[in-house]
Amino acid sequence: MKPVKLLKAVSKKYAKESADSAFELSHRKHVAHYSKKLAKSRNLDANLALLIAYGHDLGRTKEGFIGKGHALAGSNFCSSLLKNETHLSNKKIKKVAKAISLHSKKKIIDDSYCELIKDADSLAHYKEGLISEDDWAELYRVYASKINSIDIKVSPIDNWHEVWKKNLESLLEDIDSQDIYSPSWVHKKRIAIRQLKIINKYFIKLDKRNKEFLKSLNSLLNTYFHSLENPRKYFVLTEFVKCLNLDLEELQLMLEGDLAESTQEIEIILKDNDIYSKLDHLIEISSEKLFLPSDKIIKKYKLDAIWTKDYNNLIDIIANSENESNYDFHDARIIGKKFKYLYDLNLIDFSSKHLYKSIADFHKASGDLHDIDDLYNYLNNYLDSELNIDELFLSMNHEEEGLYEKCSRVIFFYKLLKRN
Repeated sequence: MKPVKLLKAVSKKYAKESADSAFELSHRKHVAHYSKKLAKSRNLDANLALLIAYGHDLGRTKEGFIGKGHALAGSNFCSSLLKNETHLSNKKIKKVAKAISLHSKKKIIDDSYCELIKDADSLAHYKEGLISEDDWAELYRVYASKINSIDIKVSPIDNWHEVWKKNLESLLEDIDSQDIYSPSWVHKKRIAIRQLKIINKYFIKLDKRNKEFLKSLNSLLNTYFHSLENPRKYFVLTEFVKCLNLDLEELQLMLEGDLAESTQEIEIILKDNDIYSKLDHLIEISSEKLFLPSDKIIKKYKLDAIWTKDYNNLIDIIANSENESNYDFHDARIIGKKFKYLYDLNLIDFSSKHLYKSIADFHKASGDLHDIDDLYNYLNNYLDSELNIDELFLSMNHEEEGLYEKCSRVIFFYKLLKRN
């Protein structure tokens, strides 16, 4: 019997007889599909890839091994079967056996057929919703191998101006709302300011005729953003404590006191600077005031090339991270924030969707780590040492571990990009 036909029949037989036959049959089919597809794209032997695919889980379905031990058991079984029942050369049998024996070691890079089965297995797990941390490492290796270049496409500057104006208008919405200091209101205003600052930074460079005008806007934005820092921290810390269902009345009262002081500060700042009137005036004059000829700017300043270079620098920074401190993560997050916001605003586009996903994942995880740091500092600096908060600290430590893992995953991806 032909080798592929033999292993296909054997793997199907034992998948049907296994305790979870529906999953085993489905997984076997998915791995074979991805193996054949990857073999074609990588110029590898499709029959050899299918032999490995059909044999990779026989250690579990036929031999009854659970966990990483099933890889070696399956390798031994397939090696013996192919030697006794087919005329396949010893060289090819050894390749099949090696790939099956190593397919669970996804954090290690081996030869091309070993990597093919690891990739196919991880892609199948992703499709089935059963992806593990090891699978994530393998998937990022697949994504990184697909990215031959990192090019950034820049949207026309006239589109930038529309986004700039829209965010300026959103800053003025809901001024008289009774929920003016609600979490959603504070978050919305901070996002609008961040996005405005990102665009404004480049407008200052590009539009020299109105440099002073744009600088004055930046000054107002910085003042406003700073005034919203404490309310944002209050909501973050309060929600974190609430989600734990703990009775920390002392902490809650202290946070509410800080919020009251912050809201008074914001009201004084807004009244003294008359910030809303100034921003409203900027909207009225923005169309005629800003001088940004879109047909010349991108070519003149070579923004595509400059930002591609900036992004490559970001890759170096994240890839070289020592992975020891969430302050390191936070610094990288601040640098990457420019690219995340510009992408969110449709002002730039990456050559690969995986590049944006990596930025967004890192931005979220490192931001959450920074919030936990804020809470640690608050508890250590202000709370009565006799307050029982052991349960809170245990929860925070557990959450930190998961966030570090997410950051590490992205760092691994960037190391691969740098290597490629």
